[in-house]
Amino acid sequence: MPNCVKDLEIHSMKGEIDIRDCESDILAISEFGAVHIHGGRSVEASSVQGSVTLLNCGSATVNTIDGSVKCSKINGSLHIETQGGDIQASRIKGNVIALTKDGDISVFRPEGRIRLISHDGDIELELSGNFG
Repeated sequence: MPNCVKDLEIHSMKGEIDIRDCESDILAISEFGAVHIHGGRSVEASSVQGSVTLLNCGSATVNTIDGSVKCSKINGSLHIETQGGDIQASRIKGNVIALTKDGDISVFRPEGRIRLISHDGDIELELSGNFG
């Protein structure tokens, strides 16, 4: 994508959204399809029933109802909220907030502040190096 594109907004009702190597701010919303974003500056992604996957992004905010969320190599803060989907996050440079009602949460090698809340699911946290 050309560097002159500053913001990208994409909406899909049933289709999948797949964005790669876009150094822009991204808003991606899919009602029933999956959202995949590889590379992006500031990302907001949401799906009602589809999964959300983020890789090599700056800061990110993700919301789903029943979709799972996988985020890796996020260079800023990460905020995830889901009702029934599982959350998996790894190698997050900034703060991590992960909230789910019924899903499980797995966070591996975070580097910032951590807030993990699951009402009915399991929580797994793996830290590397010293804590603090």
